[in-house]
Amino acid sequence: MLKNITNFKKLIEECQIKIPIIQRDYAQGRIEASVIRDKFLDNILAHLNNNKEMRLDFIYGSVKNDVFLPLDGQQRLTTIFLLYWYFGKKEDKEIDFLKKFTYETRASSREFCQKLIQEEFNTFEDGDKLSEKIKNSSWFLYFWDNDPTIKSMLAMIDDIHKKFNNEEFFDKLELLKFHFIKLENFNLDDDLYIKMNARGKKLTDFEIFKAEFEKFLISNKKNLFKEYFIKNIDGEWTDLFWRLGFKNKHHLIDDAFMNFFYFISEMLHVKNKEKTTVIDFENMKKNISKLIENVYFDDENIDFFFKAIKYLENIANFNKENLSVNFEKNKLALFDKYPDLLIKVINNDKGNLINLQQKILLFIIISNFVENESNINVVNLLDKLRIVRNLIQRIRALKQGKIDYTATLSYEKLHYILNMSLVNAKENIYTHLINNEVKLTNTDISKDSLDQEVYKAKYTQNDNNLKCVIQKLEDYKYICGDLSFFLFEDKELLEFASYNIDKIFNSETHLIIRSLLTIDDYVKYIGFAGSGSKYYFGVNNKWEILLTKNNQDDIENYINLFYNFFKKYKFIKDNFSDYDSNKILEHLISDYLNNESNIDYTSWIYYFIKYGDKIFNNIEKNYFVWYDDEDNFNINKMYGETMGSKYVNTYVKILYKEIYKEISNINFDDKNEVSLIEDEQRSEYIKIADKIEIISCNKNGWLIKLNDDFSMENINSDFVLEKKDKNGVYILKHNKSQDVIEMAQELINTIQNN
Repeated sequence: MLKNITNFKKLIEECQIKIPIIQRDYAQGRIEASVIRDKFLDNILAHLNNNKEMRLDFIYGSVKNDVFLPLDGQQRLTTIFLLYWYFGKKEDKEIDFLKKFTYETRASSREFCQKLIQEEFNTFEDGDKLSEKIKNSSWFLYFWDNDPTIKSMLAMIDDIHKKFNNEEFFDKLELLKFHFIKLENFNLDDDLYIKMNARGKKLTDFEIFKAEFEKFLISNKKNLFKEYFIKNIDGEWTDLFWRLGFKNKHHLIDDAFMNFFYFISEMLHVKNKEKTTVIDFENMKKNISKLIENVYFDDENIDFFFKAIKYLENIANFNKENLSVNFEKNKLALFDKYPDLLIKVINNDKGNLINLQQKILLFIIISNFVENESNINVVNLLDKLRIVRNLIQRIRALKQGKIDYTATLSYEKLHYILNMSLVNAKENIYTHLINNEVKLTNTDISKDSLDQEVYKAKYTQNDNNLKCVIQKLEDYKYICGDLSFFLFEDKELLEFASYNIDKIFNSETHLIIRSLLTIDDYVKYIGFAGSGSKYYFGVNNKWEILLTKNNQDDIENYINLFYNFFKKYKFIKDNFSDYDSNKILEHLISDYLNNESNIDYTSWIYYFIKYGDKIFNNIEKNYFVWYDDEDNFNINKMYGETMGSKYVNTYVKILYKEIYKEISNINFDDKNEVSLIEDEQRSEYIKIADKIEIISCNKNGWLIKLNDDFSMENINSDFVLEKKDKNGVYILKHNKSQDVIEMAQELINTIQNN
């Protein structure tokens, strides 16, 4: 039970403090409150300096399920929260308990408080304006500056710093006490709570919208629209949003309605205005009357908005029934764990924010329902969405030197995409693609990308089975609509690839890489890094970089790679029906290694295929820098993200793991005689029982260091050792007719046995 007299720390230890939705914004930091704020902080400073308890009057509210909802005391509690944050960060104290203080009034206020607590902040110099440093932090979102609670908090933080910058008062803050009263103890219910807080509370955006939209329709003599609006806004539309479940836990549809309104307004504005930016629209949102005037002066836009609400239930059902995360027959995969685009817009306070590509798709859905009076052809609409999804999904770039794509579609291109004939086509979309020229001016969609969709349209024409095959393959999570490497003329093989690709790329990483290398040197260029080019083999959960096209790729080479790979894979599968995917890949590898004509001891490919299980795994990034394009043996900087990364020479890595595998065949007392040691150059070498160090391996041979006591006479003439320097460093020359790993093992055995 909470005591009558308590302090902030004790209160928050016993229950969460949540500023409820019906409370007004934090006001003690406002400009007009500067005199009150100054006096309040001076009073706190005087009490804490003298170690005197300070009573902050009564704080009362409701406690439900260990959550305290203050009716009176919000301002004082927020100020104490900021004092704890200030001194906690300044004195390096643990302040995780502050996470139990939160705002329900605005998502931005709530998120700001959480970020303030969890992010590092350690600059408290005299004269610093902390608010500016906070706003310049990478985690501070620019639109938070419009939240009056956050603005007031920042102003209060600045004043706290001015007053207390020379003090350390964290532990003394418990002297700030108040009388705590629970409403339940006085049989007072939430009706009183709501009535008392209604006084002076600002109107919500929804309430302002209703007033401003009605005023706009009246002043512009749009009488029919006005009557329809007045009839529906507080009746059918409210019931509709409520019926569809678009309400918050306070049983209000205000936020949901406004999110939908803002989305429709934004897309209509972008479609009709050639040059606009996201900042332009965000500025309009700050003034609802200005937004209404700009977007809805045109009767067509009012009609569009009203019909979008009229058919909202149909739109909601379409989103729910026809959009999926990954492939599902007769659905469109969006490769997003929240595929319902309408929900993403309406519930955007939950963090399911919709991206630019998804905004286009949702607007196409809504437009089709509006233009066709809800009488739509679902299959045709899904086909159109699929093609647009593919085109805009491919507006991306490979991050320089990284194994990640980044979307490059800019806000300024939305106007041109929304006005494309493809997006607004009324007939069957495949017919439109085949029979019409689609202009791509200013869309950032490449001609190659469009040509792929035209090719697929012709490829699947009048063949529903092949259409399903294509859709399944392009909905695969690592392909995401890009079939640049898979449009084989052999349609039977394409179907096989479509139904087996998921099994293959869920196999062990090293088997996938090694089996692909049996077909060709497929390594993918992903950019320049320091003094070398960075290439990529592939790794678990990152296969999209290998399976899809980037600007540097030679499409024909990769089509041939995957065509031959799937052809060989299919042959083995057809002949060994009991094999799973791992077994089939192992068979591909063994077939290659058992064919003597494939063996080249001077090529890195041979070693990567034979010993790939010791090189590749499911965790490491599996890329490298290759210094010399003329050298078919050296591969350097494996696993490092930068040129300065620690790395292991690939052949040293293989040898180290081979030694461990064959440890019983070498004269070691225990495994501790073998160690991998990092040197000053941030590479690693093998040290074996103080007798030999295996430093690296390149096209000339193994670089090794022998113990000073070791006699060269103990090594037979089969090994060609060339002295490199007087410190016992030698080059073990390669024998081009022998596996270099096996040769190094033989040398180690010889040395160990002597």
